[in-house]
Amino acid sequence: MQMNLRQIEVFRAVMLSNSIVGAAKMLHVSQPAISRLLAHTERRLGLQLFERIKGRLHPTPDAQKLFTQVQVVYEGVQLVNEMAEDLVENREGTLRLAGTPSLCHEVVPKAIASFCRSYPGVRIALQTLSPPKLLDAVLTQQAELGLAFFSEPHSAVNSSLIYPNQIVLAL
Repeated sequence: MQMNLRQIEVFRAVMLSNSIVGAAKMLHVSQPAISRLLAHTERRLGLQLFERIKGRLHPTPDAQKLFTQVQVVYEGVQLVNEMAEDLVENREGTLRLAGTPSLCHEVVPKAIASFCRSYPGVRIALQTLSPPKLLDAVLTQQAELGLAFFSEPHSAVNSSLIYPNQIVLAL
């Protein structure tokens, strides 16, 4: 009653796309292949993961719970792939950054460009996230560094003021 990585990948694609068609496109395989693997996964687990209502898939509560853990596994696989890529390309490592949209579109890219000139062997992975998700990314170690205008205090996170700024409203 275990899921293999392919079943996890297909389940995740169906959850993200909310359809067999979308999952098939996402994974570049046929719709029947997705349907067969999903049915096989449900039989193997002994769980109904989706209700089929009027030709649409609706995740069951069990599927929602499972999806939370599948996301953790998927992120772990991504880290393994990044590490393998770093080894192949002789990189020194990856610095994973998360920032708010207002910073990630203007300020952070300039800082990354400067950093990369000084440290060409380091890959930078940047995610644009809302402040609550940014904090979660740092807490779950999906990002080593988070950049935001405002810091949300948390006992497990060190925050430092990088640049003091005053906001002024001119009317």
